Order: sequence, then structure tokens, then C-alpha cells
Amino acid sequence: MVREPKKLRPGVVIGSSAIAGERPAFEVVVPLAGTRALAIEGASIAVDTTVANGCRARCYALACHVQSVPHARLRETPSVVDDVVLDAIRSTFRGLIGGSAARA
Repeated sequence: MVREPKKLRPGVVIGSSAIAGERPAFEVVVPLAGTRALAIEGASIAVDTTVANGCRARCYALACHVQSVPHARLRETPSVVDDVVLDAIRSTFRGLIGGSAARA
């Protein structure tokens, strides 16, 4: 059995499992990486540092590593990415799963 280290990992919530107003069981999260080598061209979005997003240096949203994360494992922070970056991450993810890259 693989044991996962107990450390915080930054990510961007791009969706949830909410149905009909119920509290979602999990959130759809795209992880952030600080290493350019992990960013696959066409499957990652560069996230530049801003006061709002809390990044200390340029990082990369790895849309190809999207995961569903239970609420018990999430920790909310005051950090947010702007709408342009969030739309780019969502669009990249949709393109990877064969959906329309254009926003609906």
C-alpha cells in the first residue's frame, strides 16, 4: 500500500460534486506545482504571482493531474486566482477530456 506524505499541497478548485443544492462530497481540484519541469505543454497553465493568489513565485496549474478531493482533505484559504486564470485552467481541462475548449 502506498502511503501519502501528510503535507499541504496547493491546488485550484475548478468544480464540485454539488447536486441540487446539497453540500458537495468532493471538489474537483487541479494541483499547482512550482517546478516548470512538471508542466506539460498544452496541459498546464502558468500562474504568475499576485497578492490575491498567494503564490510566492510563478507556478503551474497541472490540468492533466486533476483529481477529486473529499472535503475532509481540503483546507480553505483566502487565496484566489483571477477569473482569467480560472477560465484558462477549466478550458485546458475540458480540452484534455475531449470537451469543447470554448466556454459554454
